[in-house]
Amino acid sequence: SNIPEQTLYLGLIPLTMMAAGIVAFRKRRFSPEHDALFKFFSAGALWMAFLSAPPYIPIGRFKIPTVSYFAVQIAPMFRAYCRFGIWVNFFVACAAATVLAHASGQMTKLRFRALRAALFLLLAFEYWSIPPNFAVSVASPPPVYQWLAQQPGDFIVAEYPMMPYDEAAFYTYPFWQRIHGKRLVNGAPRGNKAAWAYYERVQDLAGPQTVRLLKESGVRYILVHPKMYEEGEIPGPLKRYYPPLIAARTYNGGQVPSNPLLPTPYKIFGRDLVYAL
Repeated sequence: SNIPEQTLYLGLIPLTMMAAGIVAFRKRRFSPEHDALFKFFSAGALWMAFLSAPPYIPIGRFKIPTVSYFAVQIAPMFRAYCRFGIWVNFFVACAAATVLAHASGQMTKLRFRALRAALFLLLAFEYWSIPPNFAVSVASPPPVYQWLAQQPGDFIVAEYPMMPYDEAAFYTYPFWQRIHGKRLVNGAPRGNKAAWAYYERVQDLAGPQTVRLLKESGVRYILVHPKMYEEGEIPGPLKRYYPPLIAARTYNGGQVPSNPLLPTPYKIFGRDLVYAL
């Protein structure tokens, strides 16, 4: 479900250094200290990789259970075992560092400094996974949120499309909540039965009871974002990082649901619409 979280990239440079370390280990070139460290970090990387595996590994019609399959039965609060992947990166990095420490004693200072500088540049390039145009400028918030921040009083806002809190598009709302500081209807967790039941009743902007329920709950403004209906659960800049079928999903077919109780916007900021209750 969460592709970035379940993606583990170790890096060609650290893996190449680990391969060099395996060669040095087999030829007994390590000092006793480096030998012990390299074995410890290599074993740690393999063990953490096994812990980060899915609950079972399918082989034909058979399913081989892994540690997470049994662990979740005992400790269900630990739900995302793929997060052990960060420890795989840690142990691989430590094993590569051990190889580098070994190399420092085998080379002249000048050659070692040149190697260290080259590895630093290669690593900086290899781990630069976010393109420059991916950054979101926080210096100039969207006009609708700047306007909302200027409205006096402690009131509630409902933003549409209204989606579950664990979808990527949802995080746009709390991100800009930093700016306007108003309470949001959005973000109900599934574990809170009352909140989730309310969310299900007001999720559809075109619902016959939606406007009434929002008004009774103290909502003063409804913010509607047509662009987000078109983009769906994956924001535009992130779509290329997801499978095409997931990236192509939209909310309500990309169209803003119409509600006769919301005939005319109170304010318009570009494509963003504000309705007053």
